[in-house]
Amino acid sequence: MRWLGGPPPSLWSLLVVCSQMGISPLQLVRGELDGSDSAATTTKAAADIRLERPPLQHTRIDPVVIRHALEAVLASNQPPPPSMRLVADRLGQTRATLHHCFPELCPAIASRHRSYEEAIGARTRTRLRETVRDAAIAFTHRGLYPSASHIAHLLGDRNVMRSHAAQAAWREVLSDLGWDRPNMELQAVMAQTA
Repeated sequence: MRWLGGPPPSLWSLLVVCSQMGISPLQLVRGELDGSDSAATTTKAAADIRLERPPLQHTRIDPVVIRHALEAVLASNQPPPPSMRLVADRLGQTRATLHHCFPELCPAIASRHRSYEEAIGARTRTRLRETVRDAAIAFTHRGLYPSASHIAHLLGDRNVMRSHAAQAAWREVLSDLGWDRPNMELQAVMAQTA
């Protein structure tokens, strides 16, 4: 369906028109209009139909209350520190409004949350590196090549080796164990176990 005279109407306008005509939006888009009901539809349509969207409700911001709430968030030591998105949702405001009205407090809250997330990520990557290293050493002690798929199978997560941290740890342990260069002693051990 092509709209003449500018951009297509809003969904709200289409729903109002369909309601007044007594048809579904699908029928309107498909052009399935019954010509015999045209007189009935014009009598249904009220002259005072409001085609605009309902007005948005704006909540007034009380700067003193919001400032105290933001300062309380900064002062609290409960882990995890909330993100600005969560703080804004709790206060019933948008992040943009809070950043505009409190440019000194919002970056501090965001920075604190970011630091916490980075620390959690660093701990997770360290744990992953240690796990991959231990698995590779276990395979080597069994006389098997510690391939990425073997390690993923041993850890019970086939996607574990997709992360950059796991791949870097795997390459490092392969180098430490001598799998990346010719090692006659290791090849001799492999030949004996086979």
